[in-house]
Amino acid sequence: MGFYLIGIDYKSADLTTRETLYRQRDQIADFFGQRAMALFTCNRIEIYGEAIDGHRGWEAIGVFQRRFPGFAGRGYAKWDQEDILRHALRLATGLESQLKGEREILEQLTIWFPRESKSDLFFRFWKKITGYSEDIRRRAGLNHGGYNVANLIYADIKKNFGYKKELKAVIVGTGKIAELFTGNREQGVCLSFVAHRNRGKGEALARRAGGKMLLLRDLPDSLIDTDVVVAATGSQNFVLRKDLFDKVLFKKDQPLYVYDLAVPRDVDPEAGKLENLVLYNLDDLTLIAGWHNREIKMELKLAEYLVEEKVKEGREALRNGAFEDWLASEHACHKAGI
Repeated sequence: MGFYLIGIDYKSADLTTRETLYRQRDQIADFFGQRAMALFTCNRIEIYGEAIDGHRGWEAIGVFQRRFPGFAGRGYAKWDQEDILRHALRLATGLESQLKGEREILEQLTIWFPRESKSDLFFRFWKKITGYSEDIRRRAGLNHGGYNVANLIYADIKKNFGYKKELKAVIVGTGKIAELFTGNREQGVCLSFVAHRNRGKGEALARRAGGKMLLLRDLPDSLIDTDVVVAATGSQNFVLRKDLFDKVLFKKDQPLYVYDLAVPRDVDPEAGKLENLVLYNLDDLTLIAGWHNREIKMELKLAEYLVEEKVKEGREALRNGAFEDWLASEHACHKAGI
């Protein structure tokens, strides 16, 4: 018994393609029933399935790609166990992220796999992956920087508004992204929150940040003296349309910077054509993250080396027919909490 993997991410497909597939989220998650588990993040969709052997895994991949052709030719498919092990370790360590070395993906996986595991084999595989990845991150020094998407955008905001002592930012949404901006709030940035659905959460975030909680209908008036908008809701449709910005931009004496971090997108892309508005989406973050990825080049190189060390362990277990026993074992460092 082994695994196969079907995936698509920011490197293999553009945002429009990923959005189309993301809107089929329920059908994708349910396609293989109890024989597979689906991972959805802002930058990737991945399906991990069980198969008796590589031939059956390849057959399952073909069936899936015929049902969801957006994956075929754009995404990736793996049925070699060593390749899947390497990919999962790189994913959990943050090596496959736009913001290299980010910790958020490991935290997402740690929450995801106990909830989604359809079998004991899945559970043991991801327990092994997350345990090893925690060790790799520590040994490579990736836990020291604390970088995440909020830190990245705060740095970009400072670059664009370096002369301003106080910046006003509006966060549309009350989920994980809003929490990151609250927990990592930079000095001189005043945060307000627009609750798209969860008003109570918006009020709690506003209290923590010392800012305001707004309703969506309040947003047009608030944008007049706002510098930055960050949109990150779970809506399937545009939350911020072009006409909303069109009504207020002429009243502003400086550009409005808008960061759309949602999939599907929250902001109508047509808004990016308006004068006095600068719009970034998730695909644009690759360029913004470039400076960070270069700064931690040595840490990333060490993490890649350590990943290959663990892959070598798994390779030996596969050759000896002891892969499932290897998954069930706890390596000394993880068990001791070193």
